[in-house]
Amino acid sequence: MGRKPLEESTDENIRTMDLVAQSAQNALLRKEEINARFLEDGESYSLNACLEKAKVYQEQMASGMLGLGVQLLLLKVNEGHGNFMAAIEELGLSSRSADYAMSAAMKFGNSHTCANLEHLGNSKIRALTVLDDDSAQDLVNGEIVEGLGNLDDVAKMTVKELKDTLRQLRDEKAKLEEEHAKQIEAVENVVRKKESKISELEMEVAGKQPPTKEELAEQALKEIRKQMIIRFSSMNAELDELNRLLARAQETEGVTVDQLDSLADGVGEFYSLFDDKYQDFNQDMENIRPMKKE
Repeated sequence: MGRKPLEESTDENIRTMDLVAQSAQNALLRKEEINARFLEDGESYSLNACLEKAKVYQEQMASGMLGLGVQLLLLKVNEGHGNFMAAIEELGLSSRSADYAMSAAMKFGNSHTCANLEHLGNSKIRALTVLDDDSAQDLVNGEIVEGLGNLDDVAKMTVKELKDTLRQLRDEKAKLEEEHAKQIEAVENVVRKKESKISELEMEVAGKQPPTKEELAEQALKEIRKQMIIRFSSMNAELDELNRLLARAQETEGVTVDQLDSLADGVGEFYSLFDDKYQDFNQDMENIRPMKKE
């Protein structure tokens, strides 16, 4: 096998150096992010300090899991892989336990917000790591997560009840995603049928020279019709989501009629704007006519 041309070999070396430089830059940015998020104000990273704090948290209950995860994250981004694995071994942790602790710390906040979950216990915190990032942050901030409740509601559940509830949420989410996928598939089927019909028309007019204005117009409307069908489907999905949000507002524990009226006032102008545009569109569709270009 012959040697690669010098120019090609040089290009490969440059690309390799760029990749190495980018990897180092990403690692540095990751280190800065973790340090800024989890180190106390004015505190600098220290291997020994992280190990000592990790041991303290390890001896505690729920706060130990989150605090342990914080220290492990700091160790991981500030130490090389070998030192990090040595630290895991010194702490007597399995890789799986370390991963769960770091995942919980990343999922539920920083050194200031971790305390909000201390009363839940390790098993519940571990179960809650299946939440998406937005729901996890809502929960740790004291807000209500639809279908789950707030931190007080989670605290009242048994571990089994929590796992069952999370499993139900996951199944409902999967069902909604499946329904959405079916809606998209239905739209695509309609579009395919329309395109097939238009293709037949195109084949019919292919032998005619020149095509009529009406035939040209039908071809031009092909993409417009497709885009309108897709947008109607998207609007329908958005309206379904608005209805779910409305039901969520009505089911909020302790909510009053005045508060719900205030909610209506807050979004009323947007609804009115949408309603006006819908009425205009509906009227235009009922009276649709060709328009002459000026």
